[in-house]
Amino acid sequence: AVFARALQAARAKGYSEPVILGHATALALQPDAVAISASLAGLGCTVVCNPSTNLGLQDRRGSAPPHNVPIDRSMARTPRWRGLTCVQELKAAGVAVAAASDNVRDWWHPYGDY
Repeated sequence: AVFARALQAARAKGYSEPVILGHATALALQPDAVAISASLAGLGCTVVCNPSTNLGLQDRRGSAPPHNVPIDRSMARTPRWRGLTCVQELKAAGVAVAAASDNVRDWWHPYGDY
């Protein structure tokens, strides 16, 4: 993923400050998400998902491209087309993961609802 390559380049040039990746939803659509998660773990970053916003955006368990193909419930899988990053895969790889909300007085929640 682009953000992994960008962070690798920054680290190679000596950037050592903390890095937080917000949302990171594109990771869920990468065929090599597990490998990308492993590379992020080695780069010392934190991924913060924003489920309050992103959960309403798409996929439900049991659908994946092509849609409506059943997925075995015993398989740990973050919904791919739902606007969430690969929380379980990132955590399994050793990446620090957190959840937050960015819905304070914005278009989706104009009254500051979370």
